[in-house]
Amino acid sequence: MMNLRSKLHLAIRPTRKSSSSGKWDQSGSESSGAAGAGAGTGAGGRAAPPPRMMSLASLPAELLRKIAACCDLLDILALRGTCRAIRGGVDDASVYMESLRMHIPPFTSLCVIGRDALLDALKAQLAGHEPAMRVWAAMAVAVERRASLRNKVRAFLVPLLEVCRTRADDGSPPVGPNTVEELESKIAVMSTLLVLGYSNICDLETSNYLMSLNSWRTKQRLWRESKLLENRQLNLQIAFSMVMGAIQPPPWTLGGDEHDRRMKELAYRVKAEYHSHNLSHVNDAFSTTWEGLQTRSLQLAGVMAYLLRAKGQEDLPRADRIPYLDPSVCDDDSRNDDADTAQPAPKLPLLDRTDGTTSSYLTTSGRSWQEWYSSRAQEVVSAIDEEDWYGYYIYSLEMGTSSDPAMEDIRFSVAPADNGNSSSRKKSTVSASSSSSGRGALQVEARGCKDGITRAFNFVGSVAAATGMVSLEKQYVGAHSWAYEGVVTPLGILGEWGRQGATGMMGYFWLWKRSWMDRDVKVDSLPYY
Repeated sequence: MMNLRSKLHLAIRPTRKSSSSGKWDQSGSESSGAAGAGAGTGAGGRAAPPPRMMSLASLPAELLRKIAACCDLLDILALRGTCRAIRGGVDDASVYMESLRMHIPPFTSLCVIGRDALLDALKAQLAGHEPAMRVWAAMAVAVERRASLRNKVRAFLVPLLEVCRTRADDGSPPVGPNTVEELESKIAVMSTLLVLGYSNICDLETSNYLMSLNSWRTKQRLWRESKLLENRQLNLQIAFSMVMGAIQPPPWTLGGDEHDRRMKELAYRVKAEYHSHNLSHVNDAFSTTWEGLQTRSLQLAGVMAYLLRAKGQEDLPRADRIPYLDPSVCDDDSRNDDADTAQPAPKLPLLDRTDGTTSSYLTTSGRSWQEWYSSRAQEVVSAIDEEDWYGYYIYSLEMGTSSDPAMEDIRFSVAPADNGNSSSRKKSTVSASSSSSGRGALQVEARGCKDGITRAFNFVGSVAAATGMVSLEKQYVGAHSWAYEGVVTPLGILGEWGRQGATGMMGYFWLWKRSWMDRDVKVDSLPYY
């Protein structure tokens, strides 16, 4: 008697039949195309493609049952046992982990902690984590499909944003919930892979589309405002991905009027939030949270990167040179330290699989991405006195805005922490939901800095250890001074500059570490006088 496997394969084995079309039928069978000696060749004498074997898993369940019913019962039970054994042996977290270790492709970031260190950190973070197997499987799938992600995101965003822009805002969602879930999935995967070392997943063109998605007006058409207020992680992921695309290594090609329009729309919203204009009740509530301030700061970074690139500036931070995982907490020495002195393991963003309305999508595991973001911002605060800083200040968020030569040779030193509460302006009331509130301020200063105005200035001020809020005074030696108010993010320090009181803030600034730039970049630091 023919066994079950043989019957199953016979049922789906492609057979040849004559057809004048020369095409494959739905079962995968192919016409002979010609008789005799020409049967194995197609047009031009090329060999015809071999017949494809259809997957057993793709057969309708009813057909499988009918075939199985014709087989010996012992064959059926044996196949069930084989399948159960294979699933039990393969569907395991260790299998996915080792497969990822063996097949993980090279990172594009120049600042990754290394393949083994990264996977060991993931393993440590997932220890005792109930859905560890799902997380490992989701991470492996995301890495495997990374090459096509950028194009898929762009192809998805183009029609979606057009619908949001052109359809009347009558309060009804412009797209179905399944489309929104798929969008969240793509944003989750992109933002996670960017952190883990695939820095080129988002490019300049994709970043420009994300500028439109960053607009609160666009987001509130896709998600309920209550969800945007609750799921602050999503806002951070969209803004972070946008900035990473905007600071890709050269060559850079800006996209013309349509790209300018998207940037201007986002710039308008960023300016409105910095000036405390009422946009909506929920938007105002979000903007006063720590995550809201961070989101606005990332959006400012994206706009400034676009404006500076439009002016031909090359001395910007590069996505592949910004470290997002501290290697000092991943090496063997730090892990083997005494328990009282060992550094905490890094927080890594994780992916999982969730059941959508009609499909299953990859998604961020819990609040892991937001937890990574908060911990990384804290690491940048703690390392503010390491390395030189560099950056620009501009006067507006409009195309062609004036920008003076870069600020450079900025080396902060930190005085002992102040256990009291640091004084700060109104925006320092922002709450950090993920930070402790009992920590004081770091008193910082940087002397002997340079820019293109007087060539010599000092930064003196404080950084709130818990929230990363920055309050600095830029003192030109023997001349005037300006207030610099901002916040520390994983991409540097961003905020406003100007004067307190009637004059108000006059522009915006962005400081980043000098090592995040191309080492051979030409720096335009000529003074104006």
